[in-house]
Amino acid sequence: RAKSASPMTSGRSSPKAPRREQVPLPRGSPTCFGAASGSLRAAVGEEPAQPGRELPLADALDAYLKARAEYSASARGHHGIIQFKPEPGSLDFGGWLHTVFSFEGRAILHIVPPLTVVLLEALVIAFLADPALLGDSALDMPNAKEVTAGYQMLVVPVSFLLVFRLNRAAVRFYDARASAGKLIEISRVMVSEAASYWRHDPEARDDLCRWVVAFPVATRNYLRADAPDAYQEMGVVLSRAEAAALQKAQMQPLLCLDRMRKATLAATRSNREDPPETSSCVMRSVEANIGILTGAMGAMERINTTPLPFAYVAHLRTFLVLYLLGLPIVLHCSWGCATPVVTFLIAFAMLGIEGASVTCERPFGLNRNHLPLDYFCQVVAKNVLQILRQTEEAEFVNS
Repeated sequence: RAKSASPMTSGRSSPKAPRREQVPLPRGSPTCFGAASGSLRAAVGEEPAQPGRELPLADALDAYLKARAEYSASARGHHGIIQFKPEPGSLDFGGWLHTVFSFEGRAILHIVPPLTVVLLEALVIAFLADPALLGDSALDMPNAKEVTAGYQMLVVPVSFLLVFRLNRAAVRFYDARASAGKLIEISRVMVSEAASYWRHDPEARDDLCRWVVAFPVATRNYLRADAPDAYQEMGVVLSRAEAAALQKAQMQPLLCLDRMRKATLAATRSNREDPPETSSCVMRSVEANIGILTGAMGAMERINTTPLPFAYVAHLRTFLVLYLLGLPIVLHCSWGCATPVVTFLIAFAMLGIEGASVTCERPFGLNRNHLPLDYFCQVVAKNVLQILRQTEEAEFVNS
């Protein structure tokens, strides 16, 4: 089992745990965290551990992050997240050009079917109602004033439905981001508590740190309904048995939470340095944070599995399509041959709102507008590594 290199062994020594198998990272693996080419030896930059020696947890995390950085560099552009952050105090000329004229990141695929139908209808009407092409056989279009008066009343309910739809999608997106932020925040707190209060039991401390690193990965897999090989993905951090248990679990985050609780209980029972009141207080604090992690994961699960009711979406799309199908008839009297162009612009604007709502209401996939869950997993691993390194340095100074 990987254990920390820090000399935090004061107090009662903990029993020696079974050795954790060290496995090289697979070359060219398609998984997210185990996909870096090369082996663990290449990732660490040194010879592998000699037989009978164990790789410290901090070194294992360092190799894990190096492998992840290598994979991110090789896979850049495939599922990159688009984030627009205008620079304060600038004219942001380049930002305007990029956001206005770029099709990258727009929700176009969702609106292609209705947009195509509306555009074809506009082209047909423009052709059939053009006297220059068909002469006396041209289609007689109704007077614009007679049609527009009643037709404009349909804009109000359609606009309201679209605004509410987009608002709810934006709320769900930022609620999902807040839950992911809470997951990262509590992970930092838990590892910091373990590093500060469990110096007497490095084994339990490292166990908690390992499962804290695995928790966002398991949450990502659960939200995406994806089950990559857990041993290839987390083989540097988890043992083969632990990775097999994670792979077998129907809901992987629950297994991580359960193992965190077991590590907390083990550290509390082995504490012979602090008074029982202090140990119980630390245990209650860690348990409360595990509950917060459960709530953050549950909030993301709720967002991912509960889209807007079908009745609302069906009503919105029905009247949105009816409104757009009537546009060429209303606009032809005023715009003539330019009706298809004007119809396309209006339809693209209104359908784009619906497409953006569909894209953002469940932001856990690989779309360019979704949350960077892989990056969040990397952030947690980096924070755990930093806390462990800081603890090692502090212990070395005090020794």
